[in-house]
Amino acid sequence: MRGLLLAGVVVPSLAFAFALAEIAVRATGHAPWASRGAGMEPVMYEPDHVLGWHPIPGRRWYGPYAPGGHRVVVTVNPAGARETGAGAENGRPEVLLVGDSYTMGKAVADDETFAAGLQRLRPDLRVVNHGVMAYGTFQSLLLLEQLLRNGARPARAIYGYVFIHEQRNVADPSWLRMLAVHSGHGMVEVPYGTLDAANELVRHPPRAYPHWPLRERFATVTMLQDFFANLRPPSTTTSFLVTMRSMEAMADACREHGVPFSVVVLTEFGEPWPYRRELEQRGIDVIDCHQQIGPDLAVPGEGHPNPVAHARWAECLNHALAERLPRTGS
Repeated sequence: MRGLLLAGVVVPSLAFAFALAEIAVRATGHAPWASRGAGMEPVMYEPDHVLGWHPIPGRRWYGPYAPGGHRVVVTVNPAGARETGAGAENGRPEVLLVGDSYTMGKAVADDETFAAGLQRLRPDLRVVNHGVMAYGTFQSLLLLEQLLRNGARPARAIYGYVFIHEQRNVADPSWLRMLAVHSGHGMVEVPYGTLDAANELVRHPPRAYPHWPLRERFATVTMLQDFFANLRPPSTTTSFLVTMRSMEAMADACREHGVPFSVVVLTEFGEPWPYRRELEQRGIDVIDCHQQIGPDLAVPGEGHPNPVAHARWAECLNHALAERLPRTGS
Protein backbone atom coordinates (compact mmCIF):
# COMPACT_ATOMS: atom_id res chain seq x y z
CA MET A 1 0.00 0.00 0.00
CA ARG A 2 2.81 2.40 0.83
CA GLY A 3 4.36 1.75 -2.56
CA LEU A 4 1.10 2.42 -4.32
CA LEU A 5 0.54 5.57 -2.31
CA LEU A 6 4.08 6.72 -3.02
CA ALA A 7 3.67 6.04 -6.74
CA GLY A 8 0.37 7.87 -6.67
CA VAL A 9 2.16 10.96 -5.39
CA VAL A 10 5.50 10.73 -7.21
CA VAL A 11 4.25 9.92 -10.71
CA PRO A 12 1.76 12.82 -10.90
CA SER A 13 4.37 15.12 -9.38
CA LEU A 14 6.95 14.14 -12.00
CA ALA A 15 4.38 14.51 -14.76
CA PHE A 16 3.44 17.96 -13.47
CA ALA A 17 7.11 18.98 -13.23
CA PHE A 18 7.75 17.76 -16.78
CA ALA A 19 4.71 19.68 -18.04
CA LEU A 20 6.01 22.85 -16.39
CA ALA A 21 9.45 22.24 -17.89
CA GLU A 22 7.90 21.72 -21.33
CA ILE A 23 6.00 25.00 -21.06
CA ALA A 24 9.14 26.84 -19.94
CA VAL A 25 11.30 25.31 -22.69
CA ARG A 26 8.80 26.24 -25.39
CA ALA A 27 8.52 29.74 -23.95
CA THR A 28 12.25 30.20 -24.59
CA GLY A 29 11.80 29.40 -28.28
CA HIS A 30 12.62 25.69 -28.30
CA ALA A 31 10.39 23.31 -30.23
CA PRO A 32 10.00 19.56 -30.71
CA TRP A 33 12.15 17.90 -33.36
CA ALA A 34 10.90 18.61 -36.88
CA SER A 35 12.33 16.72 -39.85
CA ARG A 36 12.23 18.53 -43.16
CA GLY A 37 12.78 15.36 -45.16
CA ALA A 38 14.42 15.08 -48.54
CA GLY A 39 11.51 16.71 -50.38
CA MET A 40 9.99 15.28 -53.53
CA GLU A 41 13.26 14.93 -55.46
CA PRO A 42 14.46 11.47 -56.50
CA VAL A 43 16.70 9.61 -54.05
CA MET A 44 20.27 9.40 -55.35
CA TYR A 45 22.14 7.86 -52.40
CA GLU A 46 21.98 4.77 -50.20
CA PRO A 47 23.73 3.93 -46.91
CA ASP A 48 27.30 2.63 -46.98
CA HIS A 49 28.84 1.09 -43.85
CA VAL A 50 32.28 2.52 -44.71
CA LEU A 51 31.65 5.77 -46.59
CA GLY A 52 28.38 6.77 -44.94
CA TRP A 53 26.53 6.83 -48.26
CA HIS A 54 27.26 6.27 -51.95
CA PRO A 55 25.52 7.13 -55.23
CA ILE A 56 22.92 4.85 -56.79
CA PRO A 57 23.48 4.42 -60.55
CA GLY A 58 20.73 5.82 -62.76
CA ARG A 59 19.38 8.90 -64.53
CA ARG A 60 17.28 11.39 -62.58
CA TRP A 61 15.78 14.85 -63.03
CA TYR A 62 15.92 17.64 -60.44
CA GLY A 63 14.54 21.18 -60.15
CA PRO A 64 13.62 23.70 -61.28
CA TYR A 65 14.75 25.55 -58.20
CA ALA A 66 13.20 28.94 -58.96
CA PRO A 67 10.52 30.37 -61.24
CA GLY A 68 11.84 30.44 -64.79
CA GLY A 69 14.53 27.88 -64.00
CA HIS A 70 14.99 24.60 -65.78
CA ARG A 71 15.18 20.98 -64.75
CA VAL A 72 18.61 19.36 -64.70
CA VAL A 73 19.54 15.78 -65.46
CA VAL A 74 21.90 13.88 -63.15
CA THR A 75 23.33 10.66 -64.52
CA VAL A 76 25.34 8.29 -62.33
CA ASN A 77 27.05 5.49 -64.26
CA PRO A 78 27.37 1.87 -63.03
CA ALA A 79 30.77 2.71 -61.47
CA GLY A 80 29.11 5.35 -59.25
CA ALA A 81 30.59 8.34 -61.15
CA ARG A 82 28.70 11.37 -62.50
CA GLU A 83 28.46 11.44 -66.28
CA THR A 84 31.04 13.72 -67.93
CA GLY A 85 30.74 12.71 -71.58
CA ALA A 86 34.06 10.87 -71.33
CA GLY A 87 32.95 7.77 -73.18
CA ALA A 88 35.05 4.63 -73.37
CA GLU A 89 38.62 4.63 -72.09
CA ASN A 90 40.32 4.04 -75.45
CA GLY A 91 43.76 4.17 -73.88
CA ARG A 92 43.50 7.82 -72.83
CA PRO A 93 45.05 9.00 -69.55
CA GLU A 94 42.43 9.32 -66.82
CA VAL A 95 41.80 12.22 -64.46
CA LEU A 96 39.91 11.07 -61.37
CA LEU A 97 38.04 13.68 -59.32
CA VAL A 98 36.85 13.27 -55.72
CA GLY A 99 35.11 15.83 -53.54
CA ASP A 100 31.69 17.04 -52.50
CA SER A 101 28.62 18.50 -54.21
CA TYR A 102 30.72 21.24 -55.84
CA THR A 103 32.76 18.58 -57.59
CA MET A 104 29.76 16.36 -58.23
CA GLY A 105 27.84 19.36 -59.59
CA LYS A 106 24.62 19.65 -57.58
CA ALA A 107 21.86 21.72 -59.24
CA VAL A 108 23.54 21.76 -62.66
CA ALA A 109 23.11 19.32 -65.55
CA ASP A 110 25.54 16.58 -66.55
CA ASP A 111 27.12 18.73 -69.25
CA GLU A 112 27.40 21.82 -67.01
CA THR A 113 29.72 20.49 -64.28
CA PHE A 114 33.36 21.56 -64.29
CA ALA A 115 34.30 17.90 -64.81
CA ALA A 116 32.27 17.82 -68.03
CA GLY A 117 33.72 21.20 -69.04
CA LEU A 118 37.25 19.91 -68.50
CA GLN A 119 36.39 16.82 -70.58
CA ARG A 120 35.37 19.03 -73.50
CA LEU A 121 38.53 21.12 -73.17
CA ARG A 122 40.73 18.02 -72.94
CA PRO A 123 39.27 15.27 -75.15
CA ASP A 124 42.68 13.55 -75.04
CA LEU A 125 41.95 12.75 -71.37
CA ARG A 126 39.19 10.72 -69.75
CA VAL A 127 37.68 12.73 -66.88
CA VAL A 128 35.93 10.62 -64.21
CA ASN A 129 33.84 12.50 -61.65
CA HIS A 130 33.51 10.70 -58.30
CA GLY A 131 32.33 13.77 -56.40
CA VAL A 132 29.59 12.88 -53.88
CA MET A 133 27.01 15.12 -52.27
CA ALA A 134 27.88 16.25 -48.71
CA TYR A 135 31.27 14.50 -48.56
CA GLY A 136 34.18 16.11 -46.78
CA THR A 137 37.93 15.54 -47.03
CA PHE A 138 37.83 12.44 -44.82
CA GLN A 139 35.09 10.72 -46.82
CA SER A 140 36.86 11.67 -50.06
CA LEU A 141 39.98 10.00 -48.65
CA LEU A 142 38.07 6.79 -47.89
CA LEU A 143 36.53 6.78 -51.38
CA LEU A 144 39.85 7.44 -53.11
CA GLU A 145 41.51 4.63 -51.17
CA GLN A 146 38.65 2.32 -52.12
CA LEU A 147 38.96 3.20 -55.81
CA LEU A 148 42.72 2.62 -55.75
CA ARG A 149 42.29 -0.73 -53.99
CA ASN A 150 39.80 -1.72 -56.68
CA GLY A 151 42.35 -1.09 -59.43
CA ALA A 152 41.91 2.56 -60.45
CA ARG A 153 45.21 3.92 -61.81
CA PRO A 154 44.49 7.42 -63.10
CA ALA A 155 47.15 9.63 -64.62
CA ARG A 156 46.22 12.09 -61.88
CA ALA A 157 43.82 12.08 -58.92
CA ILE A 158 42.40 15.45 -57.85
CA TYR A 159 40.56 16.31 -54.63
CA GLY A 160 38.29 19.38 -54.73
CA TYR A 161 38.59 21.35 -51.48
CA VAL A 162 35.72 23.52 -50.22
CA PHE A 163 36.09 25.44 -46.93
CA ILE A 164 33.05 23.77 -45.30
CA HIS A 165 34.85 20.39 -45.28
CA GLU A 166 36.51 20.99 -41.90
CA GLN A 167 33.15 20.73 -40.13
CA ARG A 168 32.30 17.49 -41.92
CA ASN A 169 35.66 15.81 -41.36
CA VAL A 170 35.20 15.68 -37.58
CA ALA A 171 31.45 14.89 -37.59
CA ASP A 172 30.68 18.22 -35.96
CA PRO A 173 27.35 17.96 -34.06
CA SER A 174 25.85 20.84 -36.05
CA TRP A 175 26.65 19.00 -39.30
CA LEU A 176 25.22 15.71 -38.02
CA ARG A 177 22.11 17.53 -36.86
CA MET A 178 21.55 19.17 -40.23
CA LEU A 179 21.88 15.80 -41.98
CA ALA A 180 19.44 14.26 -39.52
CA VAL A 181 16.88 17.03 -39.99
CA HIS A 182 17.01 16.91 -43.78
CA SER A 183 17.15 13.13 -44.10
CA GLY A 184 13.66 12.74 -42.71
CA HIS A 185 14.56 9.77 -40.50
CA GLY A 186 17.60 11.06 -38.65
CA MET A 187 19.90 8.12 -39.23
CA VAL A 188 22.46 9.47 -41.70
CA GLU A 189 25.85 8.22 -40.52
CA VAL A 190 29.15 10.02 -41.16
CA PRO A 191 32.65 8.53 -40.87
CA TYR A 192 35.08 10.96 -39.27
CA GLY A 193 38.60 11.55 -38.04
CA THR A 194 40.20 12.58 -34.77
CA LEU A 195 43.81 12.98 -33.63
CA ASP A 196 45.97 10.87 -31.36
CA ALA A 197 48.56 12.19 -28.89
CA ALA A 198 51.03 12.67 -31.75
CA ASN A 199 48.46 14.62 -33.82
CA GLU A 200 48.18 11.75 -36.29
CA LEU A 201 44.89 10.82 -37.95
CA VAL A 202 42.63 8.34 -36.16
CA ARG A 203 39.83 6.89 -38.27
CA HIS A 204 36.33 6.25 -36.93
CA PRO A 205 33.40 4.37 -38.50
CA PRO A 206 30.21 6.22 -39.39
CA ARG A 207 28.16 7.74 -36.60
CA ALA A 208 24.77 9.46 -36.57
CA TYR A 209 23.21 12.26 -34.59
CA PRO A 210 21.43 10.99 -31.42
CA HIS A 211 17.84 9.91 -31.96
CA TRP A 212 15.96 10.14 -28.67
CA PRO A 213 12.44 8.73 -28.32
CA LEU A 214 9.55 11.24 -28.12
CA ARG A 215 11.65 14.11 -29.49
CA GLU A 216 8.99 14.78 -32.15
CA ARG A 217 6.46 15.41 -29.38
CA PHE A 218 8.40 17.23 -26.66
CA ALA A 219 10.65 20.28 -26.90
CA THR A 220 12.26 19.25 -23.59
CA VAL A 221 13.46 15.95 -25.06
CA THR A 222 14.84 17.69 -28.15
CA MET A 223 16.64 20.29 -26.03
CA LEU A 224 18.24 17.61 -23.82
CA GLN A 225 19.19 15.53 -26.87
CA ASP A 226 20.90 18.54 -28.46
CA PHE A 227 22.64 19.43 -25.19
CA PHE A 228 24.20 15.99 -24.82
CA ALA A 229 25.11 15.84 -28.52
CA ASN A 230 27.09 19.07 -28.12
CA LEU A 231 28.90 18.30 -24.86
CA ARG A 232 32.30 18.04 -26.57
CA PRO A 233 32.22 19.66 -30.00
CA PRO A 234 35.55 19.39 -31.88
CA SER A 235 37.85 22.39 -31.72
CA THR A 236 38.87 24.48 -34.73
CA THR A 237 42.45 23.26 -34.30
CA THR A 238 41.33 19.63 -34.40
CA SER A 239 39.21 20.10 -37.53
CA PHE A 240 42.09 21.92 -39.25
CA LEU A 241 44.60 19.15 -38.48
CA VAL A 242 42.17 16.34 -39.35
CA THR A 243 41.63 18.02 -42.72
CA MET A 244 45.38 18.39 -43.22
CA ARG A 245 46.08 14.78 -42.25
CA SER A 246 43.30 13.57 -44.56
CA MET A 247 44.83 15.37 -47.54
CA GLU A 248 48.25 13.98 -46.62
CA ALA A 249 46.76 10.48 -46.44
CA MET A 250 45.28 10.95 -49.93
CA ALA A 251 48.70 11.89 -51.26
CA ASP A 252 50.27 8.90 -49.49
CA ALA A 253 47.70 6.49 -50.94
CA CYS A 254 48.26 7.84 -54.43
CA ARG A 255 52.04 7.74 -54.02
CA GLU A 256 51.82 4.11 -52.94
CA HIS A 257 50.09 3.26 -56.21
CA GLY A 258 52.22 5.49 -58.41
CA VAL A 259 49.45 8.02 -59.02
CA PRO A 260 50.17 11.78 -59.10
CA PHE A 261 47.89 13.72 -56.77
CA SER A 262 46.67 17.31 -56.59
CA VAL A 263 44.45 19.35 -54.31
CA VAL A 264 42.37 21.89 -56.21
CA VAL A 265 41.06 24.78 -54.10
CA LEU A 266 37.51 25.48 -55.28
CA THR A 267 36.50 27.87 -52.49
CA GLU A 268 38.25 29.13 -49.39
CA PHE A 269 37.39 31.23 -46.36
CA GLY A 270 39.80 34.11 -46.26
CA GLU A 271 43.26 34.36 -47.74
CA PRO A 272 45.91 33.09 -47.86
CA TRP A 273 44.70 29.50 -47.91
CA PRO A 274 46.01 28.13 -44.58
CA TYR A 275 46.97 24.66 -45.87
CA ARG A 276 49.08 25.70 -48.84
CA ARG A 277 52.50 26.07 -47.23
CA GLU A 278 52.31 22.82 -45.25
CA LEU A 279 51.05 20.82 -48.23
CA GLU A 280 53.71 22.18 -50.54
CA GLN A 281 56.40 21.52 -47.92
CA ARG A 282 55.26 17.90 -48.00
CA GLY A 283 55.49 17.82 -51.78
CA ILE A 284 51.72 17.82 -52.33
CA ASP A 285 50.63 19.65 -55.46
CA VAL A 286 48.14 22.51 -55.00
CA ILE A 287 46.04 24.02 -57.82
CA ASP A 288 44.43 27.33 -56.89
CA CYS A 289 41.08 27.76 -58.66
CA HIS A 290 39.25 29.38 -55.77
CA GLN A 291 36.31 31.70 -56.25
CA GLN A 292 33.72 32.99 -53.83
CA ILE A 293 30.22 31.81 -54.75
CA GLY A 294 28.06 34.92 -54.50
CA PRO A 295 24.59 35.44 -56.02
CA ASP A 296 26.07 35.94 -59.51
CA LEU A 297 27.70 32.49 -59.39
CA ALA A 298 24.91 30.55 -57.64
CA VAL A 299 21.90 28.66 -58.98
CA PRO A 300 18.86 30.86 -58.17
CA GLY A 301 16.70 29.38 -55.45
CA GLU A 302 19.24 26.64 -54.65
CA GLY A 303 22.59 28.24 -53.85
CA HIS A 304 25.09 25.80 -55.32
CA PRO A 305 27.54 27.00 -58.00
CA ASN A 306 25.93 27.72 -61.36
CA PRO A 307 27.22 26.79 -64.84
CA VAL A 308 29.29 30.01 -65.00
CA ALA A 309 31.21 29.06 -61.84
CA HIS A 310 31.74 25.53 -63.16
CA ALA A 311 33.01 26.86 -66.48
CA ARG A 312 35.59 28.99 -64.65
CA TRP A 313 36.78 25.98 -62.65
CA ALA A 314 37.06 23.96 -65.86
CA GLU A 315 39.19 26.68 -67.49
CA CYS A 316 41.42 26.91 -64.42
CA LEU A 317 41.97 23.15 -64.27
CA ASN A 318 42.59 23.02 -68.00
CA HIS A 319 45.32 25.61 -67.61
CA ALA A 320 46.85 23.76 -64.63
CA LEU A 321 46.82 20.39 -66.38
CA ALA A 322 48.56 21.80 -69.45
CA GLU A 323 51.81 21.46 -67.50
CA ARG A 324 50.92 18.46 -65.36
CA LEU A 325 49.37 16.37 -68.17
CA PRO A 326 50.57 17.80 -71.51
CA ARG A 327 48.45 16.96 -74.53
CA THR A 328 49.47 13.85 -76.37
CA GLY A 329 52.06 14.67 -79.00
CA SER A 330 52.71 18.18 -77.63
